[in-house]
Amino acid sequence: MEVPPRRIKYFLSILALLLITASFFVSIWPLAVAGLVLLLLLRFFILALLLGLCLDLIYGAPSGLPSVLALPFTFLTIAGASGYLFLERFLIEK
Repeated sequence: MEVPPRRIKYFLSILALLLITASFFVSIWPLAVAGLVLLLLLRFFILALLLGLCLDLIYGAPSGLPSVLALPFTFLTIAGASGYLFLERFLIEK
């Protein structure tokens, strides 16, 4: 029995949300980045942007060299979404 692609997409989105949630409990921010990238690959751009804003509010401003970016998770989602749309439109042949 074959699993429908839509069901796989929603299962992976739940996995991305669990990664983001786990990043709070173990205090490892790369898990949140992995969850955001997975949401971007699944084309949930608005959800990724909203979660990026929430992550920036929760984690606060970074210190050191990354402090140039006031909202690093939000910039990651904007750059990832625009990069994905650019690649989809110009480089991926359909």
